[in-house]
Amino acid sequence: MFGSPFTSFVLAVALISSWSFKLTNASNILALFINSHRSHLLLYTSIVNLLLDRGHNVTVITTLEVQEFSSAPENLKWIKLSSEYTRSRHLPNSNALEQIESMMKRIDDTSEFMNDPTWRKFMKDPRDHHFDLMLLGYLFNDYQLGVAAHFKCPSVVIWTGQPIGFIHKLIGNPEYRRYVPQPYDRHQYRGWRGVAFGWFEKFVESIALHKMKEVYDEHFPQPEYPTFWEIRKNVSLTFVNHHSLSEGPIGPQVPGIIEIGGLQYSKLYANKTSTEHCDSDLETILNEGKDIIYLSFGSRVKWSMLDRNMPTVFVEAFKLFINHTVIWTYDRDCEDLEKLSPNIKCRAWWPQNAILAWNNTKLFITHGGKGSVSEVYSHAKPILGFAFFGDQRANVARIQTKQLGMALDIYNLTSAQLVDTLNELLKTDRYHRNALAFSRLYRDRPQSSEESVIFWLEYVMRHGGARHLHSPLRDLNFFEYYSLDIYLIVIVILLIVVKLCNWLEKKLES
Repeated sequence: MFGSPFTSFVLAVALISSWSFKLTNASNILALFINSHRSHLLLYTSIVNLLLDRGHNVTVITTLEVQEFSSAPENLKWIKLSSEYTRSRHLPNSNALEQIESMMKRIDDTSEFMNDPTWRKFMKDPRDHHFDLMLLGYLFNDYQLGVAAHFKCPSVVIWTGQPIGFIHKLIGNPEYRRYVPQPYDRHQYRGWRGVAFGWFEKFVESIALHKMKEVYDEHFPQPEYPTFWEIRKNVSLTFVNHHSLSEGPIGPQVPGIIEIGGLQYSKLYANKTSTEHCDSDLETILNEGKDIIYLSFGSRVKWSMLDRNMPTVFVEAFKLFINHTVIWTYDRDCEDLEKLSPNIKCRAWWPQNAILAWNNTKLFITHGGKGSVSEVYSHAKPILGFAFFGDQRANVARIQTKQLGMALDIYNLTSAQLVDTLNELLKTDRYHRNALAFSRLYRDRPQSSEESVIFWLEYVMRHGGARHLHSPLRDLNFFEYYSLDIYLIVIVILLIVVKLCNWLEKKLES
């Protein structure tokens, strides 16, 4: 079969060598996903699955149930803490002061997990655990970087959207607010207004960082651990769920920021007519052959948080599209909702990627969360956006600007308005063509997001934390960052020159 005995021997040695290489190069990785929402976990678990498939040993710590692991491999250890530490109780308020107050409370509430008996047992003796790397799901939880110091390993941060001020500061990336609008700016200002919004963000950032420093100092006291400001400088790199070349805006970016936008788009869903990754109920719905309208407001926006009559507005509109099946993510009583119109199918959670990948899915109605936007960009579907808070407004604004869909205000919505918009999106071919063209641009890269993740994580581990990626901007203080010290020197020199000129003028006159 293999020819000569020598050939067989060489093949056997090669197989044994490759098997040994995989074992001896398997790393131990800690994945800390505490301050997370279910939609964020979809991105995080995509990264974990890639590492597991690669043969690395991964210890995952979450406060939420995880159903997205590709299997239950031997190289996965999962520690589940109470979901009470990160439970979302209400929609964020649009009032700036209340948002700041809410952020402070989130930091306080989430930090309580560090007193959990299971967590304290895990942290009790770092000699019981050896980790080569820590992955941190980021959501204003810089104090958790102390865990990397505890286990003496490098850290990599995962952010679920376009980089914001916290991320820029963490990794040492220059911010040019004059021409790079930020995701939390609902108006996407440029020029002096963009700069003014940036200064307000810096004020909020300063308050939040000092709050996180208090939590850090409580659990990671000096001199046993590095200071809070030192540990923030030790982050090796940051993954961001974004693709600036297609999504925009274009801005400066240091090597420590790695874009992995669209990572949730798995090659498993490349077949637009396969129901292989659907459960039996969804498979039955899709195989009926009807065109699909998919409605989901993600994991943070609950229908139970909205006006009780709001679903009726949608139902009255959907009744007029009886030839379409409406697949609806809904956290109230689905049985009552489905009775209102025969074309509505609802559930608390659907496999979103599988639905968006389906060839007959014609429209995605979304809140504009970054995870959902990344998926629909990959699958090239027209979009109807209802933004609620945070970066959703900027995401939906970009969708309109690029003519990939339309947007409506859910708080002033009527059924008639919704019907007109649905007709425009479903019957106008322009949105579908634009979605296809944009999807090609979004996915056209020299290296896939999956390949980027594996390369850069193993790169950091190969090079002991990759300190050479360290941006010198991290080492500058406030005055140095904005060159205020240089401006001050220039002003002093100019004043001296003016004084000298005045003195010489008086001297000459006399």
